[in-house]
Amino acid sequence: MKKLIKMPSIEQFRSAIHNITKAARFDGLNEDGVAVYNQNPLPILTATGTVKLHGTNASVCYNARDGLWVQSKKNIINVENDNAGFAFFVEVHQDLFKTIFANIGREHGYTGEDETITIFGEWAGIGIQKGVGVSELEKAFYIFGVKISPNSEGIDAFWLDQKDIRFPVGPNIYNIIDFKTFNIVIDFNNPLLSNNEMVKMVQSVEDECPVSKQFGVSGIGEGIVFTVKFKDKTYRWKMKGDKHAGESKVKTADKVDDAKLQLIIDIVEKVTPEWRLTQMYDETFDVINGGCGDIKKTGDYLRAVIKDIMKEELIVISEAGLAPKDINSSIAKKARSWFMAKLNKEFGIE
Repeated sequence: MKKLIKMPSIEQFRSAIHNITKAARFDGLNEDGVAVYNQNPLPILTATGTVKLHGTNASVCYNARDGLWVQSKKNIINVENDNAGFAFFVEVHQDLFKTIFANIGREHGYTGEDETITIFGEWAGIGIQKGVGVSELEKAFYIFGVKISPNSEGIDAFWLDQKDIRFPVGPNIYNIIDFKTFNIVIDFNNPLLSNNEMVKMVQSVEDECPVSKQFGVSGIGEGIVFTVKFKDKTYRWKMKGDKHAGESKVKTADKVDDAKLQLIIDIVEKVTPEWRLTQMYDETFDVINGGCGDIKKTGDYLRAVIKDIMKEELIVISEAGLAPKDINSSIAKKARSWFMAKLNKEFGIE
């Protein structure tokens, strides 16, 4: 029976930072089934950005049992119950889509016998949205991802690498990666240092949509979707410009103060030496009298570290032009990482 294969929500950069950090530091489960995390340095990854088009989410699915079907963002659709004419477009070009699925089977081994193959894209063009460059073009399907959903329970769905997918040249069917792309190296130990470079990329798309420009039409663009693969999993985040934000829930691409951010990183390193973190641990848990760390008292430990730093290092912080509100959350993050690593080492718990 055909079922809706949903496109996962594309979140914000901070969500990607959180999820990649968690994936990088996950060490497995201990004997009690509790997740264990390390505090090793985080990866440095290259993300690829593709133009985010303002249209409507669309997808075409195939498996050997159910054949081919068409979807909007929330529903399975057909010619009688269509979404901006996309089901009709697929019906007219059904042979071409079958060729695309056949190519995926031949090149990657996924034929639809043991899985459902879903081609996701944006259906954009005249009459679908307004106010952007692509809204002046003929309606077209811009493919941005191919998802494989295995039939077997317990096996997670996954995405094929977009760079490895080549589609037949057909009427108004494109691979978004064949238009202008953007590459950025992100150090996930200090990921926000890459924010401003991404903002510049988004502003360039907003000023002139690369997709519509390639077809000879000048107009603004919506933003960029950044994609990175880590440990065989695909992570995406979106950034939009001010001109197109409107009432959208998507946050615009805001600049950060690079100099201030680097200053905070440097000062945190200076005021949280190993000896201070150890001393506050010993005092918080009365180690000299046989006490030991307790994850339930993480907050007590973090408050002790911050209190000691504010008492002993306030001049250092002030002379750097910072205030406690600028630095406290970063101190807490550094102290928490150290504290969790110590508990892991001593007790084998998160």
